[in-house]
Amino acid sequence: MGGPPPLTLQDRIKFFQTDTGSAQRAKAVDEVRRLETLIEAEKAKLQREGATLFRDGTIDWGQTAQTVIYDTTAQAQGLTQLYFGGGKIYSNVNRVTLFDTRDMVSHFGGKGWAIYVMSPEANIHASTHSVGHRHHSSLLAGADVAGAGEMRVLAGQLMHISNKSGHYMPSAAHLLQVLHVLQKRTVSLYATKVKFHTKQVVTEFTGVASFIQHLQKNGLEFDYEYAKMVAYLDALTYPVFAPLAALNGWCLGEPADFQPGAPSHGGRGIVNIANRTQVSHRDVRKWLKQQNRALPSRVQSGALR
Repeated sequence: MGGPPPLTLQDRIKFFQTDTGSAQRAKAVDEVRRLETLIEAEKAKLQREGATLFRDGTIDWGQTAQTVIYDTTAQAQGLTQLYFGGGKIYSNVNRVTLFDTRDMVSHFGGKGWAIYVMSPEANIHASTHSVGHRHHSSLLAGADVAGAGEMRVLAGQLMHISNKSGHYMPSAAHLLQVLHVLQKRTVSLYATKVKFHTKQVVTEFTGVASFIQHLQKNGLEFDYEYAKMVAYLDALTYPVFAPLAALNGWCLGEPADFQPGAPSHGGRGIVNIANRTQVSHRDVRKWLKQQNRALPSRVQSGALR
């Protein structure tokens, strides 16, 4: 496209040279440099997303606005899969190349962030985000996922993680599920910061521990274990589960259901009838496994989709 050449940093600085006060002039120059840095960072971010920038300030997304791609083959999905070992994250199966997002971008997180999804089998895939071209849904060809969001990784170390995904809208339970898988695969979460997105607000946490404390305080972690237990009940069906639970002195309900005059047993948990206390959802799942009622890993991890 035509038009005058873009102003350089020196051109912008000269604009302030008529200032008589040296302090004012120095302040103006510093502000120009700060803005120039922000502009260059934003330009780099947009270019990494696939945009073409013109001198007049317009942006052309070109074909990306019409060609959302989906990784439909195992080969394509293999290119985005992450691997783990020794507390680090790797980008190849032989764990030679440490995964790093410094040259990647997310439209919301910005430069240095990548988007990720976790499959129901607990495989994690990550990629650069390109508006209209590569979205969260691209990584597993639009299939259901067990978690999704954005991450920032430096030399294999997970620095930030979030549940930001406009396509999948993952809940706290999904993010907990991803963190649980990362922990099981020995990824170091010691220095990992968490961004938790809801429809109303984004909350930042200095560490995984403070995030979990927030969930416990607000009663959200309960839903994580409860959802995993419900996956068992959905697979077994209640008529199959009820006689098994009765042998152990349990029933579906809440402690209040077993007080005198309680009308029903329709609660969300499993209750020990003898002492009217709720049985831990995790203990229920462990007991079902002992009864040879364990579920395939796909059903368990996919329970929170």
